This record gives sequence, structure tokens and C-alpha cells, in this order.
Amino acid sequence: MPDYPLRLTNVSALPRLIDALVDLTWVACYFDSLEVRSRNAILEYGASFLRMLDVLDAPPHVVKGLRRIMSLQLHKRRGYVLRPVRLAETVSWLTVLRCLLAWDQRAHGRERRGTREWALTLRDRVMLWILLFVGVRIENLVSLKIAGAAPNLIRGATGRIEELILRESETKNNKRVVAPIGRIRGAAELVQLLADEGQPLLSGRNATNASDLFLRSDGTPFDRHSFRRYFKRRLRPEVFGSHDVYVHYLRRICVAVLRNGYDLDFTTIGAVLGHTEDTARRVYYVLTPSAAAARYAAALSGEPPRDPGVDAVMGELKDWLDNVAADLGR
Repeated sequence: MPDYPLRLTNVSALPRLIDALVDLTWVACYFDSLEVRSRNAILEYGASFLRMLDVLDAPPHVVKGLRRIMSLQLHKRRGYVLRPVRLAETVSWLTVLRCLLAWDQRAHGRERRGTREWALTLRDRVMLWILLFVGVRIENLVSLKIAGAAPNLIRGATGRIEELILRESETKNNKRVVAPIGRIRGAAELVQLLADEGQPLLSGRNATNASDLFLRSDGTPFDRHSFRRYFKRRLRPEVFGSHDVYVHYLRRICVAVLRNGYDLDFTTIGAVLGHTEDTARRVYYVLTPSAAAARYAAALSGEPPRDPGVDAVMGELKDWLDNVAADLGR
């Protein structure tokens, strides 16, 4: 069997697709190289391979060999539990939202406006609010542009930022995302302030691209790896304390806030995430066991199914955002 490399720089060296797919040695190397630990992900990859083999009318021994490779891969991952499931057992979306809200209230007005420290804090606040309300992936968050040929923050005729747009070529699923960020009271004012005043303070002479919205303290843009490190070392302990919140989990928190807090339907939420309704409901909507038990008990006893804590936290959130909007709109 030929040994096909997994990463090639010489395109002419690529094998034919059918030759690679029926080469079980190459397929085994492919599965070994996957940086996933989820059994569900392995099943999805395997199902895709099986569909392609069916279209190519591959010999039965190849299909049997692929199933054997999948079985071995599933065995390797038999003890793995998805992080969001473990996290959902210990910290709910209400707890995460309370932490973010309390931190933002402390951060507001902490530094003097116009200083670099103020700009850095403003940058962190905007990043977290965009993660909460839009649920963008890390690579999209750190790549947001405010200028250039294809800006992601779209300004209206008055110069105010109205929409956050991710084009098909910029998203993982090739789906266009449009979020009316300029209509989110409080968050809109923070985004506008960062774009107009905060980002120029951080760009300086070291900026490699003045169109990037989120810049580090040295004026260079974040990438997904540097942002993960910054979130883990600085933002997570400062904002969420001992709760083991990681960046992608905030995408699930966004779904919970939009669904439970603002009562949006899953079709709308899926469009905001750049996903289907089914994916938003099945993959990103996390219901903790305690929340499920409370809903179950309330339904059987005839009580209102809505958690009173939701109304309390959402009321505080909306009041705070109104306060931010009023303060920054002076």
C-alpha cells in the first residue's frame, strides 16, 4: 500500500480520491491524526466515509475494513466524556451569566477613559458580550474587522455600527451570519466605543493591520491560540473565578440566554450561530440535570415551568445594559 501523507504542499502529489479511500492504511492514519476525542465525532467521520465508499461502489472487504478501523477508534475513546456535559453538571448558564454581569459592573468605570488600560478593559468587555449575544467561534471573534475591503462590523449612514456580519467564506459551515449588534442596548454602545476610541489607542505603531477590532496590548491582533491562552490565564479566573468555563462553552451559554432568557425559537438561534435548527437544539442547548428535574417536578405539580431565577437574572441583565447605554450615550 502506498503511504499517502496527510498534509501535502505539492498538490500534484495528491492521490486520486478513490485510491485514498480504498487504501485502509491511509484511512487508519487519517483517523489516528484526528484531533478529536468524542465518540460521536468518530461516528460522524466514519459515516461520511461509508457514504463515499457506497457512491464509489467500493469492494466489500474495504467497507468491512473501515468498520473495523472505526471500532478500534471508538474503543480508544471509550472513557471520554464530552467537556460540556461535565461542565453542565457543575455550572449552569445562570451562574455563568451572573459572573459575567458582576464582572462587567466592576469593570465599568474602573479606568479613566482615554487610557490604554481603559481600552484593554473595554476590549475584554466587548469580546465577552459578543460571545454571549452572538456566540461566534474563536476564529471568527479574533478576525473581526472594522475597516478594509470586507469589514465585519457594518456602519449605517450615520456612522453608527448596525450589524455584525460573517460571510459564507468566513464561517465553518459556509453559512452567512447576520447579527444586529447595533440593536442590543448597552452592548451596541460598548462596541461603538471600542471601534471609535479604544481600538485606535491599542493600534499604535506596532499594529500589523489597523482594521482588526481586537488587538493585544502590543498592538498586534489575536489569533485563536493567543486568545485561548489569554482567556485561560486572565479572563477565566478574573471573570468566572473557580468555574471551569472555556471559550467554546460560552457558545452554549449564548444559546441558553437566547432561548431561556429571551425566548427565541431554535430556528432563529440556529441562524445566529450559522447552524441548523436541529444542531442548535441537539448540540448547543445544554439542560443541566437539576434544571431538568425542576422542570419535570413543576410540570407534574401544575406549577409554572419557568425558573423564577431566570426572570431575576434577566431583569438585572437588562437593567444593567440600559444603565451602560444611558451612561455612554451622554
